[in-house]
Amino acid sequence: DETQTCTPKTHVFFHKKHKSASSTLSAIMKDWSKKNRMKMAKTPVPAFLGGYPGSFNDTLVRGLPDDDGKFDVILHHLRFQEENLKKVLYDDTVYMTSMRSPLSHFVSAFEFFYKRFANDKSMEVRAKGESLICWGAPYKQILNNEIGKTANEFIAAVGDNYDPNMPWHF
Repeated sequence: DETQTCTPKTHVFFHKKHKSASSTLSAIMKDWSKKNRMKMAKTPVPAFLGGYPGSFNDTLVRGLPDDDGKFDVILHHLRFQEENLKKVLYDDTVYMTSMRSPLSHFVSAFEFFYKRFANDKSMEVRAKGESLICWGAPYKQILNNEIGKTANEFIAAVGDNYDPNMPWHF
């Protein structure tokens, strides 16, 4: 209807999730945000914000605006914690994410995280001090450090081997 108008939202939170097209959607929103000169949250580690994989901590966000301490846009992987997010986002912020079929999402994440980081060498600390151990370690531990297992074998092993105290169990 040509008589209707729409006003673009100027406060946006996009909750990125692994293996669910969130990087593509985030890139589009990042370009749009830059074009419109919006205040975006910065991270010390690319794509991860506020202490990820721990719960979101507003004190770990770089580039906090001087004027009111709020961002127009956050487009990152983080552990959603509404109370702390509201400290750095405006009241009228639109919250968004991407969704994927749970089975397809699980298989994709398993293939990416376990198969990609299924040996100790691939999880070593890199030159920039980055460690990828958090991505592969839980899969390896649940599969008794065995390499080359399938998603079905992982599912079968979880009941007996999952330990909520293991590092990186999230």
